[in-house]
Amino acid sequence: TEEWELLLQKRAEMSGKLALSPETKGILEGIKNKK
Repeated sequence: TEEWELLLQKRAEMSGKLALSPETKGILEGIKNKK
């Protein structure tokens, strides 16, 4: 159902925010700058 998908999306966003530590951010920005 749509509600279930929304719930999964929210959970993914939350876990994504938690995983985005300063180290991860630095790596992501480094990849962006290489392009």
